[in-house]
Amino acid sequence: MTIPLEQYALPEILDIQGSRLLETFNLMDEGVMIINEGGRIVFYNRFHGIIDGLEPAQVLGRKVTEVYRLQTSESLVLQCLATGQACTEIPMTYQSRTGLKVSTMVNAYPIMDNGRVTGCISFLKDHKVLREKKTITAPNLKKPFTKKTRYTFTEIMGESRVLELVLNTARKAAASHSSVMLCGETGTGKEMFAQAIHNAGSRAGHPYVAINCAAIPETLFEGLLFGTRKGAFTGAVDQKGLFEQANGGTLFLDEIDSMPLSLQTKMLRAIQEKRIRRVGELEEIPIDIRIISSTSTPPQGILDDTKRFRKDLFYRLAVVLIRIPPLREREDDVSLLSKYFIERFNRRMDKHIISLSREVLALFYNYDWPGNVRELAHVIEGAMNHTDRERVLDMSHVAHYFKTVAPLFLDSQHRRFTLYDVPPESPRKPAPPIYPIHEDPGTEDDEEEQIRRALAKTQGKLKPAAEELGISRQLLHYRMKKHKINRKAIADHHESQQILDALAACGNNLTRTAKDLGISLQLLNYRLKKYGITPVKH
Repeated sequence: MTIPLEQYALPEILDIQGSRLLETFNLMDEGVMIINEGGRIVFYNRFHGIIDGLEPAQVLGRKVTEVYRLQTSESLVLQCLATGQACTEIPMTYQSRTGLKVSTMVNAYPIMDNGRVTGCISFLKDHKVLREKKTITAPNLKKPFTKKTRYTFTEIMGESRVLELVLNTARKAAASHSSVMLCGETGTGKEMFAQAIHNAGSRAGHPYVAINCAAIPETLFEGLLFGTRKGAFTGAVDQKGLFEQANGGTLFLDEIDSMPLSLQTKMLRAIQEKRIRRVGELEEIPIDIRIISSTSTPPQGILDDTKRFRKDLFYRLAVVLIRIPPLREREDDVSLLSKYFIERFNRRMDKHIISLSREVLALFYNYDWPGNVRELAHVIEGAMNHTDRERVLDMSHVAHYFKTVAPLFLDSQHRRFTLYDVPPESPRKPAPPIYPIHEDPGTEDDEEEQIRRALAKTQGKLKPAAEELGISRQLLHYRMKKHKINRKAIADHHESQQILDALAACGNNLTRTAKDLGISLQLLNYRLKKYGITPVKH
């Protein structure tokens, strides 16, 4: 690709007018990117595009934070630009806005002009040559992450509105020292959020200690949490507890509602006083930690069960309460997550799968995913174990899982659908159509018309429309996207037509029309104005 130097002011940045340096960069088997002092990408070579799965035309002229899912503090090139310091041989995992996750070795160097930083140039090596080395995700140059953490906010996949809102809250929480409680079903990624909050905050360079409260016997819990003094009981030795081990950093208490009630009073005092006492010890030890806890029980369920958990401890731990949405509420992320897991398992299993079939994707949208993101990952990994040289995961690859683990899900569908296993030697049959809305689905146009009628009947409301069609809300959402159906436009058209019909039946008398529609006269006037309806006066 020939780069238009004048367009991106590269001659001024690099003082390379008339040279063939950029052509050389395009021939390299390393990713090369140059940004100007405003953080915009002004050069992006062929190999960088191969690594990121992007075309140079998609990134040139755009800011780094627009192309990659990185905060300014997480980007090596932007940190290099800000500090004027080179970053060499940094292992890094990052994610482009397309959702592709890549692992590389990065070198970034400032471009100087009379002592002023005018840009930055970076070189990326493909991570395949680094399989045996530990990677660190988007490191903060001043605060390297602790060895016991590996997740940052860039690792949390998804573009749905509901997830973006949660991520925004979590990022704000990371900037404070307040206790955080993460609520979410199994498999939603509570541990990832905990590590991301730790790594994005001021304690990132300090210890991160995690414990699953449900896995510890009650008799050992106190000593493990607060430490022990030699001689306190038979076999006791001088040993730091988790509070001391996490001093200066973060203590993550997973499944906090499983903590024994007898220990919660001591836990509450430790949080309030910021001091602990080892088992068998008289002297108190000052501590400075942040506590992040998690639970799969809804908060109201914890508060209602006073025999199991203290309310005052809950309020202390849930200063910032973050609910992580289940996958069934993140419909827009199912396809993106599927692509991500396919890429991951391709590398791990040396496979070459490129996508899901339309039938499998529809099935995924229809399924409620009680195991959430973790279950989706396991289903895709299991399906890929059933492939040979195929490039697409189809129904035969996911058959065993859904027949064995989720038979009730299949039985609950509007039309009986039989999944089948195909022996590797057998020629593969085309997958049957999945869960048509009615017994005789007809053409695509028929399906679209059925959806439009259901949405009109339910005034654009997804849940009742899905019930009317006999399918799940997720599958309805998927099919609306497939047919490019705007439910708000349908609801507005239906509502405006109702008003017109009522006006005609009531002789354009507004008071009678409002009464007929069951709304107030004020609301009727608002809707008339909204839809541009002018009643004819006789």
